[in-house]
Amino acid sequence: MEGFSLEYQVIVRRPRWEDVAPLDAFFIKVIQHTLIINGLADLVDFQIEEREDKNKKIRQDLATGGKDRFFLLGEYQGQIIATIEYGPPSELLLQCTNQELLGVPEIGTVFVCPNHQRRGVASLLLRTLFQELSQAQIDQVCLDSGYPLAQEIWTHIFGEPTYVLKDFWSPGGHHLIWRVGVAEMMKAWKH
Repeated sequence: MEGFSLEYQVIVRRPRWEDVAPLDAFFIKVIQHTLIINGLADLVDFQIEEREDKNKKIRQDLATGGKDRFFLLGEYQGQIIATIEYGPPSELLLQCTNQELLGVPEIGTVFVCPNHQRRGVASLLLRTLFQELSQAQIDQVCLDSGYPLAQEIWTHIFGEPTYVLKDFWSPGGHHLIWRVGVAEMMKAWKH
Protein backbone atom coordinates (compact mmCIF):
# COMPACT_ATOMS: atom_id res chain seq x y z
CA MET A 1 0.00 0.00 0.00
CA GLU A 2 3.10 2.21 0.01
CA GLY A 3 3.20 4.88 -2.63
CA PHE A 4 -0.45 5.91 -2.47
CA SER A 5 -1.32 9.42 -1.42
CA LEU A 6 -4.56 11.26 -1.24
CA GLU A 7 -4.51 14.34 -3.41
CA TYR A 8 -7.68 15.62 -1.78
CA GLN A 9 -9.84 15.11 1.29
CA VAL A 10 -12.10 12.06 1.14
CA ILE A 11 -14.65 11.59 3.90
CA VAL A 12 -15.19 7.98 4.96
CA ARG A 13 -18.61 7.42 6.47
CA ARG A 14 -21.41 4.94 7.00
CA PRO A 15 -24.31 4.90 4.52
CA ARG A 16 -27.69 6.54 5.08
CA TRP A 17 -31.06 5.74 3.51
CA GLU A 18 -30.81 8.82 1.30
CA ASP A 19 -27.69 7.26 -0.26
CA VAL A 20 -29.63 4.38 -1.85
CA ALA A 21 -30.46 6.15 -5.14
CA PRO A 22 -26.99 7.72 -5.60
CA LEU A 23 -25.42 4.35 -4.78
CA ASP A 24 -27.49 2.64 -7.47
CA ALA A 25 -26.15 5.10 -10.06
CA PHE A 26 -22.64 4.65 -8.63
CA PHE A 27 -22.88 0.84 -8.88
CA ILE A 28 -24.05 1.01 -12.51
CA LYS A 29 -21.14 3.26 -13.48
CA VAL A 30 -18.43 1.33 -11.63
CA ILE A 31 -19.62 -2.17 -12.58
CA GLN A 32 -19.76 -1.20 -16.26
CA HIS A 33 -16.28 0.31 -16.08
CA THR A 34 -14.89 -2.74 -14.26
CA LEU A 35 -16.24 -5.11 -16.88
CA ILE A 36 -15.00 -2.93 -19.76
CA ILE A 37 -11.42 -2.68 -18.48
CA ASN A 38 -11.36 -6.43 -17.85
CA GLY A 39 -12.60 -7.21 -21.38
CA LEU A 40 -16.01 -8.43 -20.16
CA ALA A 41 -18.33 -5.65 -21.39
CA ASP A 42 -20.61 -8.13 -23.14
CA LEU A 43 -21.74 -9.72 -19.84
CA VAL A 44 -24.95 -7.70 -19.68
CA ASP A 45 -26.85 -10.20 -17.49
CA PHE A 46 -23.94 -10.29 -15.05
CA GLN A 47 -23.98 -6.47 -14.86
CA ILE A 48 -27.64 -6.56 -13.88
CA GLU A 49 -27.14 -9.34 -11.31
CA GLU A 50 -24.12 -7.58 -9.79
CA ARG A 51 -26.02 -4.29 -9.49
CA GLU A 52 -29.01 -6.00 -7.87
CA ASP A 53 -26.70 -7.83 -5.45
CA LYS A 54 -24.97 -4.60 -4.39
CA ASN A 55 -28.29 -2.79 -3.92
CA LYS A 56 -29.60 -5.70 -1.84
CA LYS A 57 -26.50 -5.64 0.36
CA ILE A 58 -26.64 -1.89 0.99
CA ARG A 59 -30.28 -2.27 2.05
CA GLN A 60 -29.27 -5.14 4.39
CA ASP A 61 -26.74 -2.85 6.02
CA LEU A 62 -29.22 -0.01 6.46
CA ALA A 63 -32.01 -2.29 7.72
CA THR A 64 -29.79 -3.95 10.34
CA GLY A 65 -27.58 -1.04 11.34
CA GLY A 66 -24.55 -2.83 9.93
CA LYS A 67 -25.12 -6.17 11.63
CA ASP A 68 -25.76 -8.28 8.50
CA ARG A 69 -23.61 -6.18 6.13
CA PHE A 70 -21.30 -3.33 7.00
CA PHE A 71 -20.58 -0.67 4.38
CA LEU A 72 -18.26 2.29 4.34
CA LEU A 73 -18.55 5.00 1.71
CA GLY A 74 -15.91 7.36 0.39
CA GLU A 75 -17.31 10.81 -0.31
CA TYR A 76 -15.63 13.69 -2.10
CA GLN A 77 -17.28 17.09 -2.46
CA GLY A 78 -20.67 15.62 -1.54
CA GLN A 79 -20.45 12.78 -4.10
CA ILE A 80 -20.06 9.08 -3.34
CA ILE A 81 -16.85 8.02 -5.06
CA ALA A 82 -16.09 4.67 -3.38
CA THR A 83 -17.51 1.78 -1.39
CA ILE A 84 -16.26 -1.17 0.63
CA GLU A 85 -18.16 -3.67 2.75
CA TYR A 86 -17.91 -6.88 4.67
CA GLY A 87 -20.38 -9.58 5.56
CA PRO A 88 -20.84 -13.34 5.50
CA PRO A 89 -18.85 -15.21 2.85
CA SER A 90 -20.61 -15.81 -0.45
CA GLU A 91 -21.87 -19.22 -1.52
CA LEU A 92 -19.16 -19.22 -4.19
CA LEU A 93 -16.44 -18.86 -1.56
CA LEU A 94 -17.94 -21.55 0.62
CA GLN A 95 -18.38 -24.01 -2.26
CA CYS A 96 -14.91 -23.41 -3.70
CA THR A 97 -13.19 -23.90 -0.34
CA ASN A 98 -15.23 -26.88 0.90
CA GLN A 99 -16.81 -24.66 3.59
CA GLU A 100 -13.38 -23.75 5.05
CA LEU A 101 -14.34 -20.07 5.08
CA LEU A 102 -17.61 -20.60 6.94
CA GLY A 103 -17.75 -17.92 9.63
CA VAL A 104 -14.91 -15.88 8.09
CA PRO A 105 -16.25 -12.48 7.00
CA GLU A 106 -15.77 -11.56 3.35
CA ILE A 107 -14.59 -8.15 2.18
CA GLY A 108 -16.51 -7.13 -0.91
CA THR A 109 -17.85 -4.28 -3.00
CA VAL A 110 -14.51 -2.49 -3.19
CA PHE A 111 -15.39 0.04 -5.88
CA VAL A 112 -13.86 3.40 -6.75
CA CYS A 113 -15.18 5.75 -9.45
CA PRO A 114 -12.93 5.54 -12.51
CA ASN A 115 -11.83 9.19 -12.32
CA HIS A 116 -10.77 8.74 -8.66
CA GLN A 117 -8.78 5.52 -9.07
CA ARG A 118 -5.04 5.33 -8.38
CA ARG A 119 -5.22 8.17 -5.86
CA GLY A 120 -5.25 6.17 -2.62
CA VAL A 121 -9.03 6.10 -2.12
CA ALA A 122 -9.28 2.28 -2.01
CA SER A 123 -6.28 2.15 0.34
CA LEU A 124 -7.97 4.64 2.65
CA LEU A 125 -11.18 2.58 2.69
CA LEU A 126 -9.27 -0.67 3.27
CA ARG A 127 -7.34 0.77 6.20
CA THR A 128 -10.50 2.20 7.71
CA LEU A 129 -12.36 -1.08 7.26
CA PHE A 130 -9.52 -3.04 8.86
CA GLN A 131 -9.68 -0.67 11.85
CA GLU A 132 -13.42 -1.43 12.11
CA LEU A 133 -12.73 -5.17 11.86
CA SER A 134 -10.09 -4.94 14.56
CA GLN A 135 -12.44 -3.02 16.86
CA ALA A 136 -15.12 -5.66 16.23
CA GLN A 137 -12.55 -8.29 17.31
CA ILE A 138 -12.63 -10.03 13.93
CA ASP A 139 -9.31 -11.79 13.46
CA GLN A 140 -9.54 -13.04 9.86
CA VAL A 141 -11.30 -12.05 6.66
CA CYS A 142 -11.42 -13.38 3.14
CA LEU A 143 -11.84 -11.81 -0.27
CA ASP A 144 -11.86 -13.03 -3.83
CA SER A 145 -11.62 -11.85 -7.39
CA GLY A 146 -11.99 -13.13 -10.91
CA TYR A 147 -10.97 -9.80 -12.45
CA PRO A 148 -7.33 -9.88 -13.63
CA LEU A 149 -6.66 -6.22 -12.80
CA ALA A 150 -8.08 -6.54 -9.28
CA GLN A 151 -6.11 -9.76 -8.79
CA GLU A 152 -2.88 -7.85 -9.41
CA ILE A 153 -3.80 -5.21 -6.84
CA TRP A 154 -4.91 -7.73 -4.20
CA THR A 155 -1.77 -9.81 -4.71
CA HIS A 156 0.33 -6.68 -4.23
CA ILE A 157 -1.51 -5.80 -1.01
CA PHE A 158 -2.27 -9.22 0.51
CA GLY A 159 0.39 -11.46 -1.02
CA GLU A 160 -0.18 -14.70 -2.84
CA PRO A 161 -3.76 -16.01 -2.72
CA THR A 162 -4.70 -18.80 -0.36
CA TYR A 163 -6.72 -20.56 -3.05
CA VAL A 164 -6.25 -20.53 -6.82
CA LEU A 165 -9.12 -21.93 -8.87
CA LYS A 166 -7.44 -22.54 -12.22
CA ASP A 167 -9.48 -21.92 -15.37
CA PHE A 168 -12.57 -21.25 -13.24
CA TRP A 169 -14.15 -18.71 -15.60
CA SER A 170 -12.49 -19.79 -18.84
CA PRO A 171 -9.12 -21.14 -19.97
CA GLY A 172 -6.67 -18.83 -18.22
CA GLY A 173 -9.53 -17.14 -16.32
CA HIS A 174 -8.56 -18.07 -12.77
CA HIS A 175 -10.44 -17.15 -9.62
CA LEU A 176 -8.30 -16.16 -6.62
CA ILE A 177 -9.26 -16.23 -2.95
CA TRP A 178 -7.33 -14.72 -0.05
CA ARG A 179 -7.61 -15.43 3.67
CA VAL A 180 -6.05 -12.56 5.58
CA GLY A 181 -5.24 -11.96 9.24
CA VAL A 182 -6.58 -8.61 10.44
CA ALA A 183 -3.83 -8.06 13.06
CA GLU A 184 -1.09 -8.86 10.53
CA MET A 185 -2.48 -6.31 8.08
CA MET A 186 -2.78 -3.66 10.78
CA LYS A 187 0.88 -4.22 11.75
CA ALA A 188 2.04 -4.13 8.13
CA TRP A 189 0.31 -0.80 7.55
CA LYS A 190 1.99 0.75 10.58
CA HIS A 191 5.43 0.21 9.04
